[in-house]
Amino acid sequence: MENQKGGSTVTTLYRDSTPITPLQMQSSNYTNQDILIPLCIYTDKLSGLEIITKFLRENLFIEFKEIAQLLNRSEKTIWRAYNDSRQKLPESFSANKRSVVRNSKNNYFRNNYFIPLSIFSNRNLSILESLVKFLKERHSLTFADISILLNRDQRTIWTVYHRVKIKDKLTAIENNAADEDAAADENENTELDDNLNKIIMVH
Repeated sequence: MENQKGGSTVTTLYRDSTPITPLQMQSSNYTNQDILIPLCIYTDKLSGLEIITKFLRENLFIEFKEIAQLLNRSEKTIWRAYNDSRQKLPESFSANKRSVVRNSKNNYFRNNYFIPLSIFSNRNLSILESLVKFLKERHSLTFADISILLNRDQRTIWTVYHRVKIKDKLTAIENNAADEDAAADENENTELDDNLNKIIMVH
């Protein structure tokens, strides 16, 4: 979904069709909607998990237990990430601060992008892998664009994304194998039931 605001395009994506603004992220009704993480808070001073945990705790005032549930991590992992973020970056994020990164041709406005928190609950992918996949596949950004937005080397972004594709293929193979095993078990159980019924009928 794209909204025009102040002459620039603000790009937001939601888990459902209900549009919410960044300010509404602080609503207590967040469990019914996807929390949006503003990309403008991204910093190379912290890891991805540290950034998200710090934002959720200090900007949205969510308890560690709930953050752990939202991110599908242990509460101990979340506490450690937050504690590390406080040591590396004591001040809180300012999500309303204008964040612009430039190259020789374009200005990239980090304020234009909001990342759904739900994409980070997939434990098969790291925080960075989930973020790169989202920007690449949902926003159709180039590796060059993503590298500028995340202040990472373009080759790193390429490597991360192709690692994601490999993991996705492996997951698909595992899921197909599990479905085939389930189907085989069902057929075996059906055949067993049929044989038992035949025995019962004979007696």
